[in-house]
Amino acid sequence: MFPYLFGLWFGVHTLDESLRMLTDPIMLMTAYGCSAIGWGIYAAMPPMVASYLAASSQRRVNNLKAAQKKLVEDWGDEVSKKG
Repeated sequence: MFPYLFGLWFGVHTLDESLRMLTDPIMLMTAYGCSAIGWGIYAAMPPMVASYLAASSQRRVNNLKAAQKKLVEDWGDEVSKKG
């Protein structure tokens, strides 16, 4: 969208030019295409972040279980008993 925006800002910036741009099918397809890409990114990000956080949490759990197993091997079963 920057070429169209800069053309309007730094070129002929009249109402007639802006209306001509609004009726240009290529400019409209570009605007709606960029908007669709933006919405696609907006819709895709939450599941991607959630899966990353889930994998990160699972990796942390696995590391803590490995550390606990090592402690049990070093200190005996009494370390893992509750209460």
